[in-house]
Amino acid sequence: MAVIHDDLNIQATPCRSPAHGLTSRGALRASFRALTIRFGDPDFGIGESPEGEATLWLIDTPGGPIQLQNWLAVEQLQRQPDEDIRWSIQAATDHPLPWIVKAATGTTAQFPAAVGEFSRQSSSETLTDAYVDYLYQRGQALGNWVNLQRRDSRAYLENWTLPRHLHGFALQVLVILHDHQWSQASHDQRHTWICTGAPEEPAGSDVVHWRRQARWRYVPDPDEPAPGGEIRDLAGALRERAADCAWARDHLVRAGSTGIARTRKMALYDEHIATLLALANAKPATTTGTDR
Repeated sequence: MAVIHDDLNIQATPCRSPAHGLTSRGALRASFRALTIRFGDPDFGIGESPEGEATLWLIDTPGGPIQLQNWLAVEQLQRQPDEDIRWSIQAATDHPLPWIVKAATGTTAQFPAAVGEFSRQSSSETLTDAYVDYLYQRGQALGNWVNLQRRDSRAYLENWTLPRHLHGFALQVLVILHDHQWSQASHDQRHTWICTGAPEEPAGSDVVHWRRQARWRYVPDPDEPAPGGEIRDLAGALRERAADCAWARDHLVRAGSTGIARTRKMALYDEHIATLLALANAKPATTTGTDR
């Protein structure tokens, strides 16, 4: 199997059994050669597998396990290894989707569109929820790497601001998600939310503790309609945030500046803006309450 780490490095490890409890979440298009370069040989469909068996990668991500599958056998794929074909994405939740699409295509902007038309488990809300975790975990991983560099090294000087931007993106999108969840919460759900005490010491993963802290600190809009009123437009809020990020990109990055640091910051903003717009165009959010 392949393991996608939170720093986007990919490690190949042996695998002999598929994951369980996964359902179809969507699909992506890529060539057999491109996926082999990224993830190594498929876990099923080669070697000791019966001839003609479907081709499948089992991939572990920071968001959970995922499978990429095509019903064509490896023998058929090897005849046209550079042809882009459809690969089914199977996962237990939406949280692995940003990771697998980023690893396979180089950008998160395509992951909302990868969700299948007939996937009943996914919506713009669940996809936005998955993207928040991705941003935070990427920011943590990049920040940890930057802190290991010498302060006068080129690696540090070119990347030291990027974790701050990723964490800012994550918090901004999480506030949008909280606004949407609060607007559709019942009176009892709102009462439970605001009466929850401060989280104790970290329990579980770092991202879980961060989200609990952010949820506890959330301050609802005092002009928010009463329960049962108008639900906050998630798509509209995401588009507004994309516009704000475009303005910030044009004003934070000095005009006329050059170099790899500027290029990486611009690329980070461009990818984030494109992903926000893609999330806004995803399937409409469903009423799911405020359990997260």
